Amino acid sequence: MEYNLEQIISMVSNIVFILTMITICAIVYVSAKKINRISESARRTVEKVENITDSVSDSAAKSGGFISGIIKALGALSGSNYNKDD
Repeated sequence: MEYNLEQIISMVSNIVFILTMITICAIVYVSAKKINRISESARRTVEKVENITDSVSDSAAKSGGFISGIIKALGALSGSNYNKDD
């Protein structure tokens, strides 16, 4: 089997092309997995914030409102005896 220089160069370039394509596919796969993990983490964080917001809004609605709670808290900190029921 005799190979001339042109055939050898052609085979080497084909092998390099195949290895390059395999490397690119591996990089895309790893990057997609990392991006997926980041998006899942962001989704969980948004759900947690949503749950906290719902809890705060529910407790504020049950306790007479957010502003009333702030006034009571400020009154307690300043030592005043503000009572809404009086």
